[in-house]
Amino acid sequence: MKRYQLTFFKWLCVAYAVTFASLSQAGPFNPNNLVVERIGGDASFGGSATTPTSAATAVFVDEFTKSTGQTSPVQTIALPTSVSGSNLRLTDSGTATSNGYLTLSTDGRTLVLSGYNADVGTTGVAGSNPATITRTVGRIDQYGNVDTSTGFNNGPNGNFRSVASDGKNYWVTAEGSTSNFGVGLISSPGSVAAATNIANGNIRNIQIFNNRMFVSSGSATPGQGIHAVNQGGPPPITSSALTQIITGTAAGGSGNMSPYSFFMLSTTGATTGNYDNSGLDRLYIADDRTIANGGGLHRFDWNNTSSSWVYQYTIQSGITTGLRGLTGELVSGNVVLYATTVGVTSGSSQGNALVTVTDTGASSTFATIINSPTNTFFRGVAFTPVPEPSSILLCGFAGVSFAGVAYRRYRRNQRQTNETI
Repeated sequence: MKRYQLTFFKWLCVAYAVTFASLSQAGPFNPNNLVVERIGGDASFGGSATTPTSAATAVFVDEFTKSTGQTSPVQTIALPTSVSGSNLRLTDSGTATSNGYLTLSTDGRTLVLSGYNADVGTTGVAGSNPATITRTVGRIDQYGNVDTSTGFNNGPNGNFRSVASDGKNYWVTAEGSTSNFGVGLISSPGSVAAATNIANGNIRNIQIFNNRMFVSSGSATPGQGIHAVNQGGPPPITSSALTQIITGTAAGGSGNMSPYSFFMLSTTGATTGNYDNSGLDRLYIADDRTIANGGGLHRFDWNNTSSSWVYQYTIQSGITTGLRGLTGELVSGNVVLYATTVGVTSGSSQGNALVTVTDTGASSTFATIINSPTNTFFRGVAFTPVPEPSSILLCGFAGVSFAGVAYRRYRRNQRQTNETI
């Protein structure tokens, strides 16, 4: 490495340490680990002596490896329970099962999650008026830095459920109706403002796959199942239609399915002969009905001949309850899924579990990674963020936006002077 490179990185590390020495932050995430949002308990992964209530409850993000049989997280990040500067509180209802579904931004650099700017113990927080209790959007970067300066103050007096991001914009879902938004957009992070109405309806989870946006719903408005938002186009920034691609009865069982999180991918890498020419040909849905009524993990494959998603089977072996949180990955040709359950898969503690399964067919069996502490609940699950730019890791712990901007400016200056990095 050339001398001016070393000088730059020495300067960068010193500047980072001086600027951020007074901030409280967790350690950097480990690549390719899992993160789970937990409602209740404490930052030591401790449980609670009392059962959860609908009052505002502390929120934590726990990091785990993918191994089964764990007893504690790699680390835990506590979301703020008091206002600090521009950062808002981020708490959530202890019993709102449709809330708390964190996602990884499509650029892979940030975890985003939903919450309320309310003190712990605030009653009825999920049904509060956003004009009175601001909705908080939390962001956690790959180095464990927490930012809760973004929020919105309009929309329905109901649950704020999940967030998706492309790294610039933030789409939020809520318990909307025919006349109030269920999907909203925040295009100016770092402040509290009204969210733009994208689509009405009672929406649960939101995800972006291959530059296409999808949402789940368990309500007749807009319909139980999975919906594409702005079908055929990128994630929208203006009012857009919802197109139902999976109906509530598509997976069978007793009554309509109850979809929460979902995961879509291309198993072949092809860009034709699949859904909407997006490359997507496989869809998994977490359903929280009881096992007897059809809950579990539903698999759908895209059928190019019928131009439709076709139900294949439901994976239930190894779990005794339905599922809510979900993410996955393609590993050596097989899809590996990670999910959170409605309740624990074994034992008698009040809580639930993080589980995993490799899809090799209808008889595939779930294994438990870890149970949540007593009287706490795991909600969403995602992969850890990845560093960018990776060369900043020469500092050992740098990587906040200041470092990235400084390095990019440095590279630009070097190119302008025809020096090679």
